[in-house]
Amino acid sequence: LAGPSGAGKSLMVARMAQQASVTLGSEQVAVISFSDQRAGAWNQTQLLSAQSGVDCFRATNITMLKLLLEEHGQRKCIVIDTPGVQMAERVAEIAEIAQTAQFHVVIPADASQSLLRRLLSTPNIQWQSLMISKLDESTQPWSLIQVLTEGHVGVSHVSRGDRMGDWSRQLQICLLYTSDAADDTPCV
Repeated sequence: LAGPSGAGKSLMVARMAQQASVTLGSEQVAVISFSDQRAGAWNQTQLLSAQSGVDCFRATNITMLKLLLEEHGQRKCIVIDTPGVQMAERVAEIAEIAQTAQFHVVIPADASQSLLRRLLSTPNIQWQSLMISKLDESTQPWSLIQVLTEGHVGVSHVSRGDRMGDWSRQLQICLLYTSDAADDTPCV
């Protein structure tokens, strides 16, 4: 997962790990904190992973990340938490050593239109999905709504609060003039 600082990436990682541990079993899931040098970031990852019951590891550089991926590559789900700085560089490093990696961008619901456009059009990054965080803190997410209607990338997860269980998965964006979604997937 990638995105700007303070977007809620670490909590989204923990939510994904918890859901994966329920589905796959906690022994099949791992969380890796990659290159995040913020004070307290590693402690936060450890606490959130402990709540999910999954193993967590810390990779301070790309060599350590490669070793961890080789050592734990048999697991069915490995979620990598990246720092909010030098996002494109960290994603490029991961893509180079893990060709099957999927990249998801986490964006707070109140992000500006310019930030949204910049993140979604980052050169050389093909986002698999958009994850919206802090929906409960945004009173007027008009920029987000505008960018979503342009169809850059689909929304896979939405979080409404700071508790682990305050989130939804596999949402589909429905335009106001459509009668309903193509399936039973809830609409944002």
